[in-house]
Amino acid sequence: MRQLFLRRGETEIHVSRDAYVTDQARSYIRENGIRLIVDGVPPASTGATRPAGGALPENDAIRPAKEMAQGRFVTLDGRRLSEKPEHMTHLHANVLVPKTHPRIALRGRLDDLEADILNLQLRALEEGNGKLVDALQQTLDFARKILGAEVAEKPLEDTELLGMDEAAQRRVSHNPKKYLGVGHLMPDVHMGALALGLNKLRTETREVELACVAAFERPDGSSERTDLVRALNRLSSTFYIMMLGVIAERTAKES
Repeated sequence: MRQLFLRRGETEIHVSRDAYVTDQARSYIRENGIRLIVDGVPPASTGATRPAGGALPENDAIRPAKEMAQGRFVTLDGRRLSEKPEHMTHLHANVLVPKTHPRIALRGRLDDLEADILNLQLRALEEGNGKLVDALQQTLDFARKILGAEVAEKPLEDTELLGMDEAAQRRVSHNPKKYLGVGHLMPDVHMGALALGLNKLRTETREVELACVAAFERPDGSSERTDLVRALNRLSSTFYIMMLGVIAERTAKES
């Protein structure tokens, strides 16, 4: 509609009886005084022209195609579909979006993160590190809460991680020498598999955080879901604290 009006200068546009005109297109018609002609319907009866001094009335002759009106799915632009196309997936409820949608990409990254947490949790279990198994379970539960809040489009409730709220966690991550007995460390192969696995989860969570920022970024650069961004930032800090904790315990045993 916009291309026909701006590029071709057309102010009278013809559509078929079964054409589906989205709400966005209707708004554009009203704002620009476009004459919408429904094929097969006399112009005088379409009600598609703007009355003098008034808004464009709704055109009752325009309806979605029959199969679309009966559709079980809806797209973001208002189309109704009777079947879910393979290239689309659920955003929420019966709303479909392309699988390349930023929020779907975010869910995929969260899914990857959960899988990697489980893999490291299994490694810790096999090594007999029950404390780390339990701590990783907390992070797994937290990651699942983040995903659940995103899918349900509900606020994420504040919660403690490893017995720490956000303020306490910040104190520990900023001054690990005071609270954990080890300072900030550069990742090194000699840290061992568990510590390096936690470092990998930390970096992966940072990538998920960036995906979250991209998925909910407003035109002005702010975020629609600061709760999720903050939660992912906390989760990456948690993995950092856990990494240093594993190193501190290992160092204590060796000394």
